[in-house]
Amino acid sequence: MLERFWEQQPAVLNTLLSKKIRRGEAMASLTEEDMTLIPEVIKLMSPLKVATTLLSEEKNPTISMISPIQTKLQRQFQSDESDLLVISQMKERFRQDFDGRYTYLQDLLHYASALDPCFKDLAFLRT
Repeated sequence: MLERFWEQQPAVLNTLLSKKIRRGEAMASLTEEDMTLIPEVIKLMSPLKVATTLLSEEKNPTISMISPIQTKLQRQFQSDESDLLVISQMKERFRQDFDGRYTYLQDLLHYASALDPCFKDLAFLRT
């Protein structure tokens, strides 16, 4: 949704500035800081969109995909010194959320990935 807003932002902002739409009422507006943050949030969230698409669009999603995708997302959400404070905080929340997921199934997920020819070298486990 944010990605779509970013693509359509000139039209949305012009519409919000229209006197016909506002009718004299004060409307919430985006600050310059908000506009700077939007592309960063889109960039941060894009791996989640890809992972969701991979796991939901397959006719028969397999268990072997979960561990490699989880590992990639965990690496993606490592803090970077160049991150904005808000982005850094979002990454921390994502990491906290991922830490508790599938811990009881980790061995099974690794075995399933090892048996899948796509992931047989288990490269996703290397740092």
